[in-house]
Amino acid sequence: MTQSYHPAIQIPMDLTHNPSFDPADYIVTSANQEAFDLLQKWPSAVLSGGAAGHALTLVGPEGAGKSHLGYIWASRVGARLVRPGEGLASLGDYNIFIVEDADRAGYDDVQLFHIYNWARERGGAILFTARRPPVQWSVALPDLASRIKSMAVAKISEPDDILLQCVMAKLFADRQLLVEPSVIAYAAQRMERRFDTTHRIAARADRLALEEKRKVSMRLMRRVLDEEDMDGRSTSTAHDPNIDVTKMTLSHKDSMDAER
Repeated sequence: MTQSYHPAIQIPMDLTHNPSFDPADYIVTSANQEAFDLLQKWPSAVLSGGAAGHALTLVGPEGAGKSHLGYIWASRVGARLVRPGEGLASLGDYNIFIVEDADRAGYDDVQLFHIYNWARERGGAILFTARRPPVQWSVALPDLASRIKSMAVAKISEPDDILLQCVMAKLFADRQLLVEPSVIAYAAQRMERRFDTTHRIAARADRLALEEKRKVSMRLMRRVLDEEDMDGRSTSTAHDPNIDVTKMTLSHKDSMDAER
């Protein structure tokens, strides 16, 4: 019996990629300049007796680098990371804190209320990171709600062209992938300008390159972008009976055919 030949495909393991939080790896552009500048100075005014608020929220979309910037700040000022469920007894002598994903990580209102007051009463500071501004958080405790709604906010916007390419390059570097700048620029010009999209495309490219034992080339990136387009179209048209998805074309493939 004749057997057909199929090239071996490596099944990728679900490896955790540890991002670099080195200050030298944080890219500053117009999208995050204001937040970066503020966290370079804050909370020195508080700790020296100034009038600035002792609480600040760093707000930005998914994948915007809030944890990276928060880590840089925490390392500089010696802040302690607060985890959901921790009580005051575990805080020791600390008076400067960072609370990650405050709007969605499952923190208890009472816990946040006590830590907020703990930092203020001891002349310290507390930095929250979140995807949404404090006024949009689901808070049931009135005393906490009144406090967080008055907090100052440092915002990271969706990426500009420069930041988009720099973030993608860093994501590939975190995954130990060497990708040509021209490939990154090609992707940046054709993808949705969002941080979460950048993370998703880097992960797709990594997985596809590993499965096929190839580098992340221009050809592979075109396939990744085509898959991204099809996923987006499937989501947007799943409930629209007037759209025939079988007649859709792959825009990146078509454009490259035209270039030939």
